[in-house]
Amino acid sequence: MKLQKILIASLCSGSLLAVCSCSKDDIESTDTRITYADLPVVSQKIITENFADAYVTQAVKKNNPESDGTLYKTWLSNSFKINFDVKGSPTDIEGHQKKIPDNMVHPNILSYVNQHYSASVYIRDIDKEHYGYEVELSNDVELKFDNSGNFMSAETDNDSGEISISYSSLPKKSRIFTETHFPGITVSSVVKNKVIDSDGILYELKLSNGAEIDFDPEGNWMEVENKYHKIPSSIIPSPILLYTQQNYPVPLVVSGIKKKIYGYKTEISNGVDLKFDINGIFLGIDD
Repeated sequence: MKLQKILIASLCSGSLLAVCSCSKDDIESTDTRITYADLPVVSQKIITENFADAYVTQAVKKNNPESDGTLYKTWLSNSFKINFDVKGSPTDIEGHQKKIPDNMVHPNILSYVNQHYSASVYIRDIDKEHYGYEVELSNDVELKFDNSGNFMSAETDNDSGEISISYSSLPKKSRIFTETHFPGITVSSVVKNKVIDSDGILYELKLSNGAEIDFDPEGNWMEVENKYHKIPSSIIPSPILLYTQQNYPVPLVVSGIKKKIYGYKTEISNGVDLKFDINGIFLGIDD
């Protein structure tokens, strides 16, 4: 069956070219249309080993290698696009929202992503650069690695004024707080604001259980919330915890707490916000 798919794909030239699709911007007039069999043996092996259920719908050979070494461009039936250099090694892998097979990822890069992001986050694009690799994740985070797969930097693919960082880049105090109150919970993402916001927040951490924690530049927690779920009681000052338990009993819970100039603001799971002073004395309901 695999051989049959390859043979069919190889017919994507001449009069049958219309059945194969790709962006017009990706093909230049000087490019030569080729078949799967014209690709370097190394490239053919990479495709067949990693995409057993897909086939090449179109392929071209550049007149001259591009700046990143790309000489061959291929489009697969599963929406993947893979570029190869003269030796047949990948220079660019685009999954178009699909996960790139682990075997095609540098081991050090794969290990870093698995350690610092939740299991739901995956690698969807890899671009070979002069310094190493540019990797795009499914959560729109772009990571840069050197040629040995060592992490260099990260940024979010937006203009929100935030950059994505690794968990290990958080202040030690932040990491101790997280591991103490949320043991065993996977970190989904960590971002650092380009400027400290009006609440003194510089770092924002999201966990796989839905919890979000904000920290100041020194690593002190400023806000902890989990929407309509209970946050750990160990975070809540004792007087505040006692007041909420007495006045907002189960099934209501404290779903968030935020440090304020006057003390604390807590959110109950029914949407009510309560204000307390620095000693945990109730001040009133926050309208």
